[in-house]
Formats: sequence, structure tokens, C-alpha cells
Amino acid sequence: MMKDYKAGKLKNGKRSVRGKRKIKLNYTRVLFNLFKGGSFLLSIGVLGVLVYVFFGYLYTSPYFRVERIVVSGENRLSEIEVLNLARIDKGSNILEIDLRRVSDRIEQHPWVQKAFVKRELPQRIVIDVMERVPVAMINLDRLYLVDKKGVIFKEVGPEDGFDVPVLTGLESEYLASNKSISRNLIEKALTIIDELNKKGTLGVDQISEINMDPYAGLTIFTLEDGTQVKLGFDGYEQKLNHLKKVVSDLQERSEKAEYINLNYGEKVYVKLDKTDLPKTLVALHDTARR
Repeated sequence: MMKDYKAGKLKNGKRSVRGKRKIKLNYTRVLFNLFKGGSFLLSIGVLGVLVYVFFGYLYTSPYFRVERIVVSGENRLSEIEVLNLARIDKGSNILEIDLRRVSDRIEQHPWVQKAFVKRELPQRIVIDVMERVPVAMINLDRLYLVDKKGVIFKEVGPEDGFDVPVLTGLESEYLASNKSISRNLIEKALTIIDELNKKGTLGVDQISEINMDPYAGLTIFTLEDGTQVKLGFDGYEQKLNHLKKVVSDLQERSEKAEYINLNYGEKVYVKLDKTDLPKTLVALHDTARR
């Protein structure tokens, strides 16, 4: 028998009957799911209330009020000055204090290189101050202090009595317009100071000045005799080794030098300072053989 699907009828004229599905709802399961969903939402709501109450307690409880602020590491600054910079009120909630802002406020002071601030729950704040250590002064129309990282951080005041070398040769206008070159020269000067401290050739307290010349390099001047020691732009470790030998040799001879030039490799040129003889340029023998 052939079927006419297009017409939706059988060939004998009878309409085909399609089966219908009966949907039976499981009301028990539906109610269970509704109850389950409602319980979940209720749990979330209860949890939210508990969190709100908990944090409300933390931020209002007298148990978390600041009762003590401990300051350490201060030297040039006093504890009172650090506390005034920090601006933390005793009795304020310890959890509401923005530690980063407190640190930033303290670091605004020129003597402060870094300030570390932390909470010690429940009632104590600890402030650890790292102060700058001046290793030189720089003459920029006025004298300013320079730390070991080359940061020019403070104009020298009457209270700043430091026995450190003075960096010369740069002017404030040149420093502002040639920052990279100036920065490089200052770093080289600090390298020389560091090397002098290590080798003990000349104590830093024996150096009065380090001249920084963008074209000729660095020259140091001794405090006692005003001897010029020409060091140029690089190779400071080797040059200071040579200088140590030259200084020792001059001391043995009881002679003084007007200047010492260390820019000729293994040879060192010394201009002797003699009042009874003409000042002569003397080439000392090869330092590598000594």
C-alpha cells in the first residue's frame, strides 16, 4: 500500500494519526527544587548579614584601636618628627589605616630614603625608617648633600657638619640640561669615593674635592697639600692601585707632588712640588715593575 505523505493522508482517504505525549508533572520534585533554591538564597542572605556584622565589629571594636606606635631606624630625625610625618591618631581603627599613604608621607622628608610601615594586630603600628647617608656634597651655586645612590637630596644647612668630599665642575643649568652626562659623572665620583674607602690609599677625609669635567674626566684634590690626582673617565681600581704605590714612594722620599696623572696606562706622571728646585715633570718608572 502506498502512502501520500505530502497530503498527510493515506491513499484510502483516511488521515494519519500522530501519537501525542502525555506530560506528567512531578510536583514533589518541583517543590523540592523550589525549597532547595530558596534555602540556598536564604543561606546567601544569612552569610551576607554575618559578614556585614563581622566587619562592622572589626572596624568599630575598641579591641582594634591603635594604642602604640613604634618607630625605629631614625637618626637625623627624631621620633616625634617621624610621628608628625606619619599622622596616625592613637585610638583610630588599625584596619582603616592606609599603610602606603603613611609611608609616602614619611618619605616626603629629604632625609628619609625609605619608610616601612606595618600593622601588628591588634593594637600596634611599627614604622621602620631608612635614612639617607651623605657621602659627598655637590657645589651647584650652593652646597647640597649627595647620598650613596647619587641622589641630591638636601641643601647643606648650618646643622649639617659632614666631613665629606665636595663635588665640583658642574653648574645647576648644565645639570638640568645634561642630566644623563651629569648623572654619569656623579656616579663615577661616587665610585672613586667607594674605591678609596676600600683601598685606604687616601682616606676620604683626606680628599677635599673631586672635580668633574665632561671633557677631561675626574680629578681629585687632596686636603693637606692640594695635590691634583688626574683619574680620567675609567679604570679607577687599577689607577688607585698605582696611586697607592706612588703615595708610598713619595712618603719614603719625603717629597710632595703638585699633581699626579694616572691616565697613561702603567706609567704614572708626577709633577713634584719643590721650593728649592724648578717644578719639573717627572715620569716615574713603570708601576708594573714595582
